Amino acid sequence: MIDHTGILVADWAKSKAFYDAAFAPLGYTLLAEVPVEYTGGVKVGGYGKDKPDFWLTESQDVGPGRHYAFVAKSTAEVDAFYAAAMASGGKDNGGALLRCVRDRSRWQQCRGGISWWIEKPIPEAANAAPCDSG
Repeated sequence: MIDHTGILVADWAKSKAFYDAAFAPLGYTLLAEVPVEYTGGVKVGGYGKDKPDFWLTESQDVGPGRHYAFVAKSTAEVDAFYAAAMASGGKDNGGALLRCVRDRSRWQQCRGGISWWIEKPIPEAANAAPCDSG
């Protein structure tokens, strides 16, 4: 349903370095940078695998927090993203959690306050919290 999304960042260089490192384990790279002559001098770039679908836009006012859930193939990918994000200056906003969702078609893993959707079956599911009941 959603083709792409983005966030506002106050420090382009710092944010780009962070996402370069954090997205690497997922195979995401910076695929596009909009020339500043088209943005009024603001730096804008999009990350993705096949097309840019997660955009950064430089801004003095970044506004309120936002929530995004990323897709990973395994908990190992989640752990690799988490390690890269923490090594690049990220902040852990919560503990790890693996749980089944209502339709039992996928698993949600929360790590460091970031939600991930993982296709099941996964071996780690044996230790997961029970599915939501309702």
